[in-house]
Amino acid sequence: MIAWSRSHTWMAGLAIILLTNAVALGGVAWNRSGEVKDIIILTERELSMPYRWGLNRENSGISLRIRVRSDHSPGWLGKEKLVELGFPATDTVATSESRRRLRRNLPREAFVVLEQDGPAWRRKLAKQKTLYEKKQALAKRNPDSQKLLREAERVKKNLMTGRTAKSRLFMVDVGSDYSSLRRRYPDKTQYLIARGLVKAVTRRSKDGGWTAQGRLSGLSVRHINIPFAYRGIFEELKPTKRGRNRYNQPPRFSVTLAYGKRYEPWVVAVEKIAQPDG
Repeated sequence: MIAWSRSHTWMAGLAIILLTNAVALGGVAWNRSGEVKDIIILTERELSMPYRWGLNRENSGISLRIRVRSDHSPGWLGKEKLVELGFPATDTVATSESRRRLRRNLPREAFVVLEQDGPAWRRKLAKQKTLYEKKQALAKRNPDSQKLLREAERVKKNLMTGRTAKSRLFMVDVGSDYSSLRRRYPDKTQYLIARGLVKAVTRRSKDGGWTAQGRLSGLSVRHINIPFAYRGIFEELKPTKRGRNRYNQPPRFSVTLAYGKRYEPWVVAVEKIAQPDG
């Protein structure tokens, strides 16, 4: 009786595993069937490699993390957007209890508009450049202050890495309907619409009061699995520091991603990017 019970338990466990895999593979196949929703080319700037990649050759798989940037709490992701996504943000958040009640809401899935190498990235660089110029001028007026000099150098480094290494993929809008967002952002080579999680928070307004605010918790699919056929391209790459791109170095590869019926990505192509001499 014991042997029979153990045998059936093992078979039931195996059946669950097979069923789970079948459902997953079916979902992948359905996602890739029919018309491609979006297709976009990202580089190493937007797709960070795993920490210590290249040091463990026994691991045959590789997954890249999508790096999305945005303001900590972008002003456009306010009360109206939260209401559109279903958050109970119509009431005032003037009291501590109302703020706690809003923040207790779980993140909600939404369609997130991601802009690649566009105005949002250039605005960010312009702000960093202005900040650097201010810090540099302040340091020159106070040549004996090592603190101001270090601060100017730190801001300069941020500006340089923003130009050459940091992600150019910025969250610029959210919504509950893919079609309406796509009509608003028709250029599929620059605007990717993916699913993501938005969390409701509160913050101080300029007048000293409180306002409801949204924040991107992350994309629903944050990691991209690279097919084994493209592993050779990554074999030659040296490990990156804690999954981040090398500072002040151009990207070494590009990945073409397609998004299907379930708004989930898969890899269409991977290409090496030629590096400048010296």
